[in-house]
Amino acid sequence: MFGQPETPRLLLAGSVSLGLCTLLLLAGGAEPGQHAFLLTPQFALWVLAVGLTVAVSSAALGVSLRDLSKLRPHARKYWPGIVASSLLFALLVLVPHVHLATRSPLAFHGLKVGAVSAFVGLTSFSAVLGLFCVDAAARSFSPEPANAARSIEDYLELRSRAERLLRIAGTVIGLATIARGLLRSALVSVKYDTTNLEREDILLYGLYLSLILAVSYYPVYASLVAAARRITSQQPMPDPASEEFGQWWQRQKQLNELLQLHGDVMGTFGKAVAVAAPLMGALFGLAFEN
Repeated sequence: MFGQPETPRLLLAGSVSLGLCTLLLLAGGAEPGQHAFLLTPQFALWVLAVGLTVAVSSAALGVSLRDLSKLRPHARKYWPGIVASSLLFALLVLVPHVHLATRSPLAFHGLKVGAVSAFVGLTSFSAVLGLFCVDAAARSFSPEPANAARSIEDYLELRSRAERLLRIAGTVIGLATIARGLLRSALVSVKYDTTNLEREDILLYGLYLSLILAVSYYPVYASLVAAARRITSQQPMPDPASEEFGQWWQRQKQLNELLQLHGDVMGTFGKAVAVAAPLMGALFGLAFEN
């Protein structure tokens, strides 16, 4: 998900965040008469899942903001549409999130979970905002006929940013849905009220978030493909009967493979996993329910 040089620093930030989040969740204990909740294996897994979500979010936020700063100049003229799309995404995610809000025996549950949710939401929002900026940059992408190598390099960097931002959004949201499923499992284990957190609600929420991610990423993918085709169209096709046609065909074939215009199995699989992460997270979190 992250670049190799920055991995140690991000791992340190994530580790610190994991420790602080765990301390925050455990502070204050549980409500009177509900201390058994803290001793369940499901609660321990929930704390671990929430801490891991915060750790990944803290490491990913800096990466997302860095990509945003790089993309902002290329997407300046599209900012009204980008802001509107990003706010719509936030609204579509926030409304069902609030609907699924629930209580638990954990002391100050609402305050603690609210703070964690706000931070995780900021990270996922910044990643999706970055995706919309990639879309704008790809739409305005104009290859330089005199410098084809530079155009290809710029395009590959743009595609790399899109894939990284999608992985960040999918991973963070997927971990959050795992935590939501584990919270229900922990509540069920002590027969606590789960009125707003039924199994069907969590599964539908995971499916809903996956669909939102897919709808958000598809325009980005389409814009990147269109930008890649503008690169390949820089060299007009010679007469099929000429000697130059064979060389042109070979160059076009190599360029299509480099730009992944005919599909890349591993790349497509990776994007599919990122989009499906919220649904898979919901399924995984519910698997621990007794």
